[in-house]
Amino acid sequence: YRSGTTVIARSLAGENKIAFASDPIRPLFNCYRSALQKNINLIKSDNSDRPFDDYFNNDVDYIERLLISNFSEKITLAELIRMRKKIIQQGSEFSPKFTSNLEKSRILESSNFSSELKYYLSLIISTYGNSETCLVGLKEVWCAEMALPIINMLGEDAKIIMVWRIPLDIVASSITGSPNYSILSLVRQWRKQVVFYKLLKAKYPKQVACINYEDFCSNPALVLNNKIKKLIN
Repeated sequence: YRSGTTVIARSLAGENKIAFASDPIRPLFNCYRSALQKNINLIKSDNSDRPFDDYFNNDVDYIERLLISNFSEKITLAELIRMRKKIIQQGSEFSPKFTSNLEKSRILESSNFSSELKYYLSLIISTYGNSETCLVGLKEVWCAEMALPIINMLGEDAKIIMVWRIPLDIVASSITGSPNYSILSLVRQWRKQVVFYKLLKAKYPKQVACINYEDFCSNPALVLNNKIKKLIN
């Protein structure tokens, strides 16, 4: 958050062979988080609108479940319809073409989160791709932990890029922008990013990379080209 993720996402989306969407499906990750926590009795009812936690010294059972999860958990038709409505509402600001196509879609066949996520990826391709598209991606903030089930679901095809920025600049950008999150919240989420990056990089060294926002600003094309080439080669 406030680390240049949107400009980096738009830079990737501008590449001819990449179909890329910015902040399109966060409610799916929220709902999946709640479904996992409900399955291990961390919560009694599904309140998927809750913000993602930083998990500092707590929710160990949930993190252990995430390590082996792959979006295979079931989803009911009612849950699917409710989740799509939230995606259309929240995603329209950043990926209006994607959410417009999703709203027009009458396909409601997913019985689990995995098939629904794959449907969204295919919709990103049909919305933003072309005959030369060879990579499809999406950008989301706050939910770094969802990289774990994504990699477990897609295997070696999954590539994760995490974006860093100097913490003081994140705070300054948040204070002058909207919404203005508390400094404590920003610090906790920054710490969370560090922990999950170290975990992901240790487990999947060839599938995970990071971009320093300051480096990106100095030479956007070179930084993106180098990172992507290392991930796909």
